[in-house]
Amino acid sequence: MHSSRPKTRAAAARAITWRSVLTSLRGAAMASRRIRLATRAPLYALWDAVGGAGKPPHDQSRKFALVAIVVTTLTWFVVPVAIAIVFLT
Repeated sequence: MHSSRPKTRAAAARAITWRSVLTSLRGAAMASRRIRLATRAPLYALWDAVGGAGKPPHDQSRKFALVAIVVTTLTWFVVPVAIAIVFLT
């Protein structure tokens, strides 16, 4: 019976961590949408006033979020494997 408790605790910790990641991403997405809505018209008005400055810069938050998700996911697998290799050799 005692051998299943660490697995249960680890699963619960992973579930809590994943939930907090999803909550953070949802909050970041909502903030990004609000910022885009609030700044889109003034930014384009400024860009029109400047003249031939090209196109306005694009929002890079989605790319950042994707990189963060990939790095977090890789960390979940790479760190335990590295620790296992260190302790098993």
